Amino acid sequence: MRAGELLRRAISGAEVLPWRDVLHEGPVPLTATLAELTAIRGDYLADRGLGDREEIAANLKARDRGLARASAFERVVLWFEHDLYDQLQLLQILDWFSRAERGDLLLVQASEFLGRQTAQEIEALAALEQPVSDEQLALVADAWSAFRAPTPEPWQALLGGDLSPLPFLDQAVRRMLEELPGPDGLSRSERQILTALASRITRRRLYSSRCSGRSLPCSWGIGASGDCSTRSRLPAFP
Repeated sequence: MRAGELLRRAISGAEVLPWRDVLHEGPVPLTATLAELTAIRGDYLADRGLGDREEIAANLKARDRGLARASAFERVVLWFEHDLYDQLQLLQILDWFSRAERGDLLLVQASEFLGRQTAQEIEALAALEQPVSDEQLALVADAWSAFRAPTPEPWQALLGGDLSPLPFLDQAVRRMLEELPGPDGLSRSERQILTALASRITRRRLYSSRCSGRSLPCSWGIGASGDCSTRSRLPAFP
């Protein structure tokens, strides 16, 4: 079950806004507005064949409109997981909230994938919500700007600072850096895919393995990002 649907079922009366974008893939440049970035992201996702261009654009714009309504609520609780996919989204959303009118802003950070939790476990996590602090917002301002920089040096430099206000950010920074080409010219994800292909691991088994949190970023699009396979003589996924 998707995390958003689980939250709807587990938390009575909650209005849930899923935030779906694979920010660790494709351009995320510095822009003046969220709308500009949304347009860039929509074009990228469509160009990679991840859906109909108009439908993607409409869904992203509807998502942004939902975020803009946040000021109408007395309290907003952000639910994010520990992995790279979620941590980058958390940076984007907290950066937006740092400049927006809002009521109480709270955060639940989960060390497990939310979609695997039971309703009872979701209720237990809800009790751990904490107000978003000034220290967290200050860190977000630096980290989100660093992530969107044209070169990776500012992102790497984050590791020299105090990342503790966001407990899963350190591992996210390190995981993103592993997507830079290594001595063999491949990223960690590309290397893992080629290893899996050489072992004749099926797509289903690779997906199950990577969502364990120990390998590729969960939600990373295997079908969309197999550029390395075009440089290999290994067979395609069965």
